[in-house]
Amino acid sequence: MQRSMTTQATEVAGMIIILPIDLGVLLSCHFRPLCHCFYLHSTFLEKKKSKTRVQDALYRTLDEFCGKAWTYGSMFKFNFELDEAEVDNEFGGTASSFLDGCPINVEAGPSRPRAVMPCHTVSLDQLLDRLPDKISYSPIAIPGSRSLLRRDLFDARFQLASEHNTAPHSDPVNGASTESDLPPEAGGENQGEGVIDVHSDLIPGFYEGGLKTWEGGVDLVEVLSEVKDIADWIRGSSILEVGCGTSLPTSFLLGRILSTPGSSSSRTTFRLQDYNLSVLSLVTLPNLLLAALPHIPPDSLLPAEQVEDVEQVLPDLDASGELVISPELKQGFKMLLQKCHVDLLFDYGAWSGLVENLKSAPQQRFDLILTSETIYSEDSVDDLMDVLRIGSTGTASREEHGDKQHTAVELADSIADLSVRDRWDLLPLREQSSAVILVGAKVLYFGVGGGLQAFLDAVKANGGWYETIKGWTAGVGRKVVRVGW
Repeated sequence: MQRSMTTQATEVAGMIIILPIDLGVLLSCHFRPLCHCFYLHSTFLEKKKSKTRVQDALYRTLDEFCGKAWTYGSMFKFNFELDEAEVDNEFGGTASSFLDGCPINVEAGPSRPRAVMPCHTVSLDQLLDRLPDKISYSPIAIPGSRSLLRRDLFDARFQLASEHNTAPHSDPVNGASTESDLPPEAGGENQGEGVIDVHSDLIPGFYEGGLKTWEGGVDLVEVLSEVKDIADWIRGSSILEVGCGTSLPTSFLLGRILSTPGSSSSRTTFRLQDYNLSVLSLVTLPNLLLAALPHIPPDSLLPAEQVEDVEQVLPDLDASGELVISPELKQGFKMLLQKCHVDLLFDYGAWSGLVENLKSAPQQRFDLILTSETIYSEDSVDDLMDVLRIGSTGTASREEHGDKQHTAVELADSIADLSVRDRWDLLPLREQSSAVILVGAKVLYFGVGGGLQAFLDAVKANGGWYETIKGWTAGVGRKVVRVGW
């Protein structure tokens, strides 16, 4: 049956455009052709008209459709509103680059059918070997907490371009360097690195946006910073960050536990997964290293042959700077991890492969699972849910765990003051009977089809439950939610 649709006429640069008002069509369309259609027609009819007038007319129409004004630069790319001084062009364009900022793809994430794609492990030593001699960094403000240091995006891209131009001979079949002892990324390692160098948010099957710092990661850090005595809360537990990218949540937790070593000899394990090996080496590990920087012995910050006063080389943690990555610094980082009983584990590849890896070790259950900005594609939701469910329960069967948990969830709902969900941040993770799973996401991802409510409905349909921990309404709405099975 053909769906009825009303239309509305709007004037753009002297031209009458008939637009559909059907909201479902509006939100699911690919906006780039629409934007360029407006721009090209207005330029053709009246060259003296500015691009701003075209944009304003489009936004007035969208405002009538949706009941709210959507800000420039946050609509089509997954951008968010940080201070411009902190952005460094990392989070996308401004109003002046509106038309050029539209994404070039509609779909995102692993494609269907749900074929199992590999997920590989890589050691800390292997990633340390891939670090450059020097990195530049900048602080990013965290509401209610001290700033976090992160590697500059331009610096990571520069390293990527340099390595691409000077790379050793590559295997023509899968694109992997013949001198590498690591399995290639999906699509071939060099091929994946090539598209990362393109200024795109993501390219399905090759690059899933891990180089950029996304809003949901900052939101997770804000929520975690509100946990009292968080170092003791996570000590001795096992933590997984799925789709880690710049790994701000794990970096925050690592910095806290390194700052208060404690007397317990039980090990704290952080496991980080991203689609791209390049992301792990370019931003994930550098940001973890920066988080540990204040706690590494100062003499490790200097190469052995230098005799400068170590007080002169201590970095300012509230300002941008450069860090020389010497063998002494790498060794100091590893010794600090060992002293604080911390293990760092890394995986790269598809979630379907990670699911298979988790199934092969059913005895392992993570106490805390973090993921942010990973639900933008409905196609990849099932694999993500499998990672969250199996990682938190150690159970491979949805039916087995869903039936067992259904009664317990209803009981918890009826006894709010005793609910484990209401007290997720009070008991240490190692003492809790069920895992804490926190998801940071936007309410809706324009142009790519994903959204928070659709994800939560899928969780519930698969025997899970959810609750909202915190929400933000400025710009595109965002939430941190807790889910469980």
